[in-house]
Amino acid sequence: MMDLMEKIRERVKAGDYRFTFHGFERCTERKISPNEIEDVILSGEIIENYPQDKYGPSCLVSVKDHVISPPMGSPHFTPLRERG
Repeated sequence: MMDLMEKIRERVKAGDYRFTFHGFERCTERKISPNEIEDVILSGEIIENYPQDKYGPSCLVSVKDHVISPPMGSPHFTPLRERG
């Protein structure tokens, strides 16, 4: 069975996600590009899981040896819903 990080990576690779307006604003404020967010997701690991987060399940992803200045915040990455 695929774990959560693998599912998230598959969606990023397929382009099956979107940034919320709020998340995009935070990236702009922190001078973080969407490509940097993708890179961290594709090479990082979940270090904290928040299944009961206010707006839906979320997690904190960390990656070693990836330099982002200023330090990365939470960009509000939202996978698109399954198509049925």
